Amino acid sequence: MLAGATNPMGRYCAFNKSTVEYKGDYEWDFDGMTYQSEHSMMFGLAIVQLLFWFIQCYCCCLPLIYTPVKDDAHTAKKEHKKYEKEIKKQQ
Repeated sequence: MLAGATNPMGRYCAFNKSTVEYKGDYEWDFDGMTYQSEHSMMFGLAIVQLLFWFIQCYCCCLPLIYTPVKDDAHTAKKEHKKYEKEIKKQQ
């Protein structure tokens, strides 16, 4: 949606103040939305979409990033290094 509202054609259509609703039989609804107001609505919805994307990617995933993971191989390596340091100290 953001790409549609900010691309060159979307910007060009944003300057158009004509109505977008056609009733039929060569009649237009002049009290309805215009291309300019639709562009404003699309741009506003794109900002809301970006806000929700930010919340989803950064706020919802933070607990997943900070969740501790039990890694037996890593703890075994740490213990082995600690054991090697103690042996070197004793010599």
